Amino acid sequence: MPVNPLHPEAEPEEEEDLTSRTDVRRKQQESETALMALAETLVGLSDKMRYALELSEEMIRVIEETRRITNPSARYRSLRLVRAELRDGDAAAIEKRLLYLRDPSKGPAARAIEVWRTRVVDGGDKEIDAFVEAFPTADRQRLRQLARNVRKATESARTESLRVLTKALREHVR
Repeated sequence: MPVNPLHPEAEPEEEEDLTSRTDVRRKQQESETALMALAETLVGLSDKMRYALELSEEMIRVIEETRRITNPSARYRSLRLVRAELRDGDAAAIEKRLLYLRDPSKGPAARAIEVWRTRVVDGGDKEIDAFVEAFPTADRQRLRQLARNVRKATESARTESLRVLTKALREHVR
């Protein structure tokens, strides 16, 4: 921004955005390509996974219509409708939930399970009681046995013992 010749000490009012139209178009194209890939993924999901994503009714309706279409050009047009719904909705949140569904080890519950596992193994009966209090359906005796197995296991068997304990904890934390 040019400096005012009458007041050279005054700061420029505002910085100009130097993003070119080409950069804007490229960014928009990348965004649309990502939305189309997500739309294709959503259409290809099983019903169980799709309902687990907690999509809007309109989104589910558009996806189901797209699944019924077999003609490639009509299917592409319908995929564009799914993409438009994603654009209007919260595509980032849907993508995040899809990631957690595909790989639960990346979800927030996985971190909670790791924390509980460490507490149960290191803390003994006190931590097992805290877990049972937080998750009343948990079997106290089984958790004690699994935690004892982890503590007594040799280095080679420890991994397997931890896996079994993690699986038992996962049943209740979800």
